[in-house]
Amino acid sequence: MESLASSQNSCVVNLLWCHSYTFIIYGCTLRKLHAEKKWLVEDELESLLDDSGHLRTLAFLCGSKGMCSKALAIWCILARNYGAGLWKDLSENGSRETSVDKKSGEEIAAIEASKILKTSSDEDLVLEHLGWVADIDEELAIAVLTSEMREKQLSPEKVVAAVDSEKVVIHQRYLQWLIEDQGCDDPHYHTSYAL
Repeated sequence: MESLASSQNSCVVNLLWCHSYTFIIYGCTLRKLHAEKKWLVEDELESLLDDSGHLRTLAFLCGSKGMCSKALAIWCILARNYGAGLWKDLSENGSRETSVDKKSGEEIAAIEASKILKTSSDEDLVLEHLGWVADIDEELAIAVLTSEMREKQLSPEKVVAAVDSEKVVIHQRYLQWLIEDQGCDDPHYHTSYAL
């Protein structure tokens, strides 16, 4: 019986060494690639991180390199996978945080995506990802639409057309911001807001 316990302990130690080695290799590779001005081995790194289940790292890396579309696509995948229960939710990790501080993996993905979307002036990109962010957290979606951090504001016509008609709160809060904060005097938006 003792030899079995000793054998199991040996296997656990070997497994921990393998994981540690893997993380060290990934860490060195990431630091080296992140330091390079040109990210020539993007596909190799993506494959490496994807195969090892480190998509969050890849999303952060893409975001830091200005590859917003790719980063947002990864955050969207992560949000869907967390929502579908394919990955263990970060809020279930047994940490000692209070329930107020805990965020699900799905919420974290939406928060990280919203950080990118708040600064983007690419209307198509923002509106493409607005829907899934709004499904997770309407307040984040409102913050994305009303962000003052972007160089060029989004077209009100495109925003109003893109916002799901069932998302009344988002629609109303956007119109309120447009009229009260941006000084929009278009009667169409005033009428929609009043209704």
